[in-house]
Amino acid sequence: MPLQVRTLPTDLEWTAKIAVDGKLDANTSADFEKTIEKILSGPVDFLILDLSNLTYISSLGIRALILANKKLAERDGRLFCTNLQPQIAKVMEVIKELPGLNVFGSDAEMDKFLTKIQNEVLKKKKK
Repeated sequence: MPLQVRTLPTDLEWTAKIAVDGKLDANTSADFEKTIEKILSGPVDFLILDLSNLTYISSLGIRALILANKKLAERDGRLFCTNLQPQIAKVMEVIKELPGLNVFGSDAEMDKFLTKIQNEVLKKKKK
């Protein structure tokens, strides 16, 4: 499934909410970053990402989230991710526990690791 980004309604001031559906990986992260840049060009201090239909995230997807968070932090804003599928939640949990994101020798090495842990979660879910 190709990546789809949809704007969702919100009544919160200075807040944008978007749904991210599909895979956020090497093939889709650049378009995602462009979409986020466009959203952040407006008066947005808080960005809510509904990830309920995000099925996979690679190292470049993680990078895109980190860049969005950094841009928001520069304006004292925040990025919030909600409704994570189990495999995406596991990736976020592991990333949060790492002392730094540069512990992998290459993007390919990190992608291999991320794919492995997401597949493990999906296998457990099917049992």
